[in-house]
Amino acid sequence: GQVWDQRFDRDLKEIFQIQAEIAVGIATALTVEISAPERRSLSRAPTANTEAHDYYLKGRMAIDLCTGDDNEQAEKMFRKAAALDKNYTLAQIGLAQTLLQRVESGIDPDPKWLDQAGTLLDKAAATDSAFAELSLGYSTFYRLRNATSKSVSAARRAVALRPNDHETHFSLAVALYSALKWDEAEKEFSKTLDLRADFGEPYIYRSRMAAFTGNALAADSQLKKAADLAPRSPLVHLEAAQQLLRRGRFADAEVEARSAIQLTPEAPACIGLLGTIELWQRKLDDAINHLKKAGDGLQSAEIHRRLGMAYRLSGKKGLAEKALRNSLRFDTDNLILDSTNVALAYRVLLDQCLLDSTFGYDPELTRLAKKLFRSPDPAERAYLTASLFSAVGKTDRAVSSLRDVLKHNTFSPTYIASDPAFTSLASNPKFRELVGSK
Repeated sequence: GQVWDQRFDRDLKEIFQIQAEIAVGIATALTVEISAPERRSLSRAPTANTEAHDYYLKGRMAIDLCTGDDNEQAEKMFRKAAALDKNYTLAQIGLAQTLLQRVESGIDPDPKWLDQAGTLLDKAAATDSAFAELSLGYSTFYRLRNATSKSVSAARRAVALRPNDHETHFSLAVALYSALKWDEAEKEFSKTLDLRADFGEPYIYRSRMAAFTGNALAADSQLKKAADLAPRSPLVHLEAAQQLLRRGRFADAEVEARSAIQLTPEAPACIGLLGTIELWQRKLDDAINHLKKAGDGLQSAEIHRRLGMAYRLSGKKGLAEKALRNSLRFDTDNLILDSTNVALAYRVLLDQCLLDSTFGYDPELTRLAKKLFRSPDPAERAYLTASLFSAVGKTDRAVSSLRDVLKHNTFSPTYIASDPAFTSLASNPKFRELVGSK
C-alpha cells in the first residue's frame, strides 16, 4: 500500500534539495534510519551545474553496464562533466572508477590506467575527502595494486559513510574476498543482496569460492544466478569460460569466451582466454593468433607464457623464447611491486626454468616452500611446482606435485592431460594413470 507521496513544483536548479527531501521523506515513512554521514551527504549539492550533473548521471549509467563500449562512453560522459565544472569531485572519482573498471574487467588491463586512476583519486581527495565514492575508488585501486589491507580499510570507510548502500557492502565483500577472509566476505555479499536483490556480481564471487573449494555444482548454480541477473555482463561469461576450462570442458569454455568477446570485442583478457582454450585443444594456429593479439595489447605474463608454449608446440623456438622472456620480464616487474606474492615468485622461477632447463632452481624452491602463501586457489602452489619440475625434466617430482593438485578437485584430470606445461610427461606411465590417459 501507499505510505508516502508528495508533489514537487520547483525550479530544476533545486534538484539536489528536492532529491534530499524525497530521500528523507521516504526513509521516514518506511522507518529507515539515515546515518549522520548520509544526512550530511544529502544536504550538500555536488555541483551547481545541472548540465554537468546530467553528464555525470549518464556516466554512472554507462559504467554500470560493464562492457567495453559502455566503459568508453562512461569516460566521455565523466570528462564532459568535469570540463563543465572543474571542481566537480564526483566526476573526477567517476572517471577514476572507469579507468579502474577497464583494468579489473579485462577491457584494457594496461597498468597505466591504474596510475592515472590513482592520480585522479588523490586530486579528488584534496578537494573533498568525505564522499563514499572516493573510498570505493580507493578500495578498488588498492585491491588491484595487491594492497589488500588498505583495500579493506577503504571499503570499511565507504560502509561507514553509506551503511544502507549495496555498493559499499559489495566493495567491502570483494576486498575481504581478496584478503582471503571468505567468511566475512560472504556476510557482506549477503548484506549486498539484502539491499539489492537483482545484483548479479556477488554470485560471480560466490561461484568462484565454490569452485576453489571443489564444489562444481554450487559454482554452476551461483554462476547461473549471475547470468540470469546480468545477461550482458562479459564478466559472467569470462568467469564461466575459466571454470569450464579447468574442468576440461573445452568446447563449452570456448562458447563462453566467444560470448564475452561479443560483448567486449577488443578486450585482451577475453581474447587471451580464447587463445588459451584453443591452446588446450591444440588449435595452435588459432591459439597463436589470439594470444599474440592479446599480448600486443596487454602486459600479461600469463598470456606471453602461454604464447611461448604455443610457439614451442608449433616448433617455433625463437618466437617461443621471445614470448617467454616477455613473461619473465612482466613477472619480475610485478614481483617488485608485490614482493609478498609468493605465487608470483613461483612464476618467476618457472619462467627461468622454461627458458633454461639447467637453471639452478633448488635453493629458491626451498626458500619459497617456507614462505606463507596467500592465494584463493588452494592448488596453485602445487600446480606451479609441478610445472617447474616438468620444465626441468624431473618427471617423478612433477607427477608427485600433480597428485597434490588433483586432491583439491579444482583442476580436472582432463585439463592436466591437455596442459602444454606437461607435454613432456605424456609418455610417463604414472602421469597417464594419474590423468586417466590410455
